[in-house]
Amino acid sequence: MKLLFLRGVFRFFSLLPWPVINLLATGIAGLLEFMIKYRKSVIHYNLQRCFPNWELSYRKKVINKFYLHFVDIFLEVFKSNSWSSSKMLTHFTILEDENMQELLNDPRHQIILFGHFHNWEWITQACGAFFCKTHQQNMIGFFKHMQDKTVEKFMNEYRTRLGGEMYSDRQPRTVLKLLFGKNKLILGTVADQTPPGREDMFWVDFLNTPTPFFKGPGFLAAASKSPVWYGHITQVKRHHYEMKVIPVWEPTVNLNNSADENASIITKQYASLLEQQIQQEPWAWLWSHRRWKYAPLENEG
Repeated sequence: MKLLFLRGVFRFFSLLPWPVINLLATGIAGLLEFMIKYRKSVIHYNLQRCFPNWELSYRKKVINKFYLHFVDIFLEVFKSNSWSSSKMLTHFTILEDENMQELLNDPRHQIILFGHFHNWEWITQACGAFFCKTHQQNMIGFFKHMQDKTVEKFMNEYRTRLGGEMYSDRQPRTVLKLLFGKNKLILGTVADQTPPGREDMFWVDFLNTPTPFFKGPGFLAAASKSPVWYGHITQVKRHHYEMKVIPVWEPTVNLNNSADENASIITKQYASLLEQQIQQEPWAWLWSHRRWKYAPLENEG
């Protein structure tokens, strides 16, 4: 029943024209910010921690823009539910520059790391359309499992609608086995979630504070000796994005390092590239997460 309801909601919103979507977004964003105050204290705390020199008035402007963009992302997800590959790629353009050509032509497995920056849910559909349908390459996504299995099933149906497969963080051995296979694979994952436990953390100086990052993506790349790229996403205009890839790690350059050392290098470089984007467009990152609920122990960091 829940699955049918979700499909119905997505179908309804997919039929609405953009002017109606934009009007709804403005209303819902105002409701979340000023009446419900959805995680507003968390957002204020996170921004004040990362940007202590901002004036309160500027922080409020960023928060206001964050809420509208946050709602836009979810309505964009609803709206795109019935789009074709070509339609998706008109709203989420993937640049075929020199870096992308290198990624496509390299016979080795490739790993692309993303952040919760701009529309992270469109990444899977756009990459499925681009890599699987346009370039006939195998693409998989690596995601953090959900407690609600019905919602997880529905979201994975949505994410793989235009190509690719999804694997949860509870299937690392399966993903690693695929990365040791002969057939080239492109793995994409959003890598800025808070790790589930201290044993899974790398500590990185990120946005003026020690921040834990999940070890998994770096270890997968280091163990499989797969080149790593950063998925750099910018907003061209409302509901339109552009993605390019930036090199993060090349395994042939770090032959004498241990897997742990390489995983640390990958994580720090990824975090640095993500931080640069957040500095440029602070409203576009997911500030409503409790990202700093852990502090490093004396033997960490």
